[in-house]
Amino acid sequence: MQNLSYIAIYALSLSILTATAFYIHKLRSKLDEMHGMMVGMTLGMLAGLITSTLFLIPTGNFLWGVMIGSFVGLLFGIPFGHLGGHLGIMEGVVAGPMGG
Repeated sequence: MQNLSYIAIYALSLSILTATAFYIHKLRSKLDEMHGMMVGMTLGMLAGLITSTLFLIPTGNFLWGVMIGSFVGLLFGIPFGHLGGHLGIMEGVVAGPMGG
């Protein structure tokens, strides 16, 4: 029963990240390369960190926490790093596992 609170917190955190991602995607024409790099890095880092932390606390399984957090970080980092070109994609790829 205690694990359900972590699931609710994770769903809320992920919905906030998703809402932020939709807002950034809507304004993508106004972003330059540097902003795209920072968006990819920030979203990748936060998504990986939140996922791995909220998976690790109730389960205690560090390996799976890192793996799942890195994968979710990549899922957020790569598409939004694409706004910053090739260097932004690289930032998203690096920041996702770093957050996880």
